Amino acid sequence: MPRLDNPRTKILQTAQQMAQNRGFGGFSFRDIAADIGIKSASIHYHFPTKDHLIIEISKTYREDFFATLGSKTKEIDDPLQRIMTLVAMFRHVLTQDHRMCLCGMLAADIELLSLEARAEIKLFFDASVNWLAQQWAAHGSDEAHNKAMDTFVRLEGGMLISRISASTEPFDVIERAIAAG
Repeated sequence: MPRLDNPRTKILQTAQQMAQNRGFGGFSFRDIAADIGIKSASIHYHFPTKDHLIIEISKTYREDFFATLGSKTKEIDDPLQRIMTLVAMFRHVLTQDHRMCLCGMLAADIELLSLEARAEIKLFFDASVNWLAQQWAAHGSDEAHNKAMDTFVRLEGGMLISRISASTEPFDVIERAIAAG
């Protein structure tokens, strides 16, 4: 794990937070530099372009997300409870961190992203749906992939609706749907 006082780590953390709140077009290297108290040239030293930065934060986000999900669900036998844990993670990002899913925010700016950045973001979506499909299959669903896609679409859409309405009601609806199996 990188040191927290490492400038590269601070850049990545700040860029991720800004992207989760503002999307790809909502921040610049100058914004990051001002926030952490360095020159924007220092950011270019670590990341030649904003695209390089987006690819790295997307990759790190995916890896950290699934490592956290794995540690939170490793002792849970019930697949529906594992899915509920994922829902709770999404809810936490929205309500406690006051952010959106990084890849969801970046996907909204798809036309601004390189093909490589798009591919990295798609890896997160694919991994999420695959993980959910495994859970639904373990629960005995004959349509595990469809249920997984439905669950994931609800989570991403639920974040958007919750954010604009300042209500977590969409997550309550998602949880009731999952509980119903």
